[in-house]
Amino acid sequence: MPSNVTWLINKSVFLKICFLIYAGIALVVFLNSTYPALRGAIESTVNHQAAECVGLWDANTYYQYAETVKTDGTQILVDIFNARVFNLLPPIFLLLLLQNNFLFVFCFNVLVLYLSLFSMLKYCKPDDQLRIFFLTIINPFIFYCLMAINKEMTSIASILFLAAYIVSNRKKYVFFSLLCAFFARFPLVIIVLVFLIFKHMINKRKRLILLLGYIGVLTILVPRLGLFTDIIKKLYEKSSTGIVFFMNEMAENYYLFFLVFIPKILANFFAQLSKTTFESFSSPIVYSELLFLVIIFLSILKKKYRLQNDYYLLFLLYVILISISPIVHHRYFLPIYPLLVIIYVQRRTKMKGVFSQ
Repeated sequence: MPSNVTWLINKSVFLKICFLIYAGIALVVFLNSTYPALRGAIESTVNHQAAECVGLWDANTYYQYAETVKTDGTQILVDIFNARVFNLLPPIFLLLLLQNNFLFVFCFNVLVLYLSLFSMLKYCKPDDQLRIFFLTIINPFIFYCLMAINKEMTSIASILFLAAYIVSNRKKYVFFSLLCAFFARFPLVIIVLVFLIFKHMINKRKRLILLLGYIGVLTILVPRLGLFTDIIKKLYEKSSTGIVFFMNEMAENYYLFFLVFIPKILANFFAQLSKTTFESFSSPIVYSELLFLVIIFLSILKKKYRLQNDYYLLFLLYVILISISPIVHHRYFLPIYPLLVIIYVQRRTKMKGVFSQ
């Protein structure tokens, strides 16, 4: 066997061994910290802040709803639908498929990360594989998202499968991306479908026109979607800084989404950094935002952000649509972290989104 082929095989095996070690560490953390905290959160013996520290941002809510469906029937799903809190439904559906079992969910998250990440990596050059793999898994926010049910892990998988489609042009990855998007956020399904339409427009000017049209359509639709529900208003009464509330009002009542979407994107990226204290450095969100900041800055220096780049196009479609959400939180943008890593590692000679093989 030629030495270069052996080297490629060794690199692939090395990465898979690293992932096994990563998953093993996650399992130890899950069994020793997350599992007891999750049980306590569901039984109301652990406070909300303590639960968030071990990655249970909304997990206990999803588990409680899924348990209610199992014991009392589907009326709670109808109530959620009528309340227009649609993004509660995908994780509840997934929990019902996984029998509302904590360990099954953990294994599912590890498996879906492995399949999506290595589906994309196998089309990259070995040096690119190493850089993308390690820059991805060093994000502690992704690590904690492995521990329990959330929309972030399936969203990350959806984006990575779509990245695999970009580099390979194999249609099966589109199916996997849409399937993961269905169990993540319904807007992500729209993002995938819109990207597939835009992808065939290679000309920069045409993509820019389509992107402006995309923003214009969203500007018209936001006031008609009724996203600023009574539930959201109650949340903001407790936690809003006032700025986000104002931007939501502008988009919801005055058709000004085209003016406020950029500050809302920045808020989703870096809001936690702006109010960081010494104690908050224990939060994986802070470290994730720092990684975002560094990778975005380095990519700007290398002039990696170009509209002809399929990865950058997907990035824009994602952040623009997700910024519609009336709630600002960094975890909504976590799924595009691997995408930013790919853009950073990507070679400039392949700016249309295809790695040299």
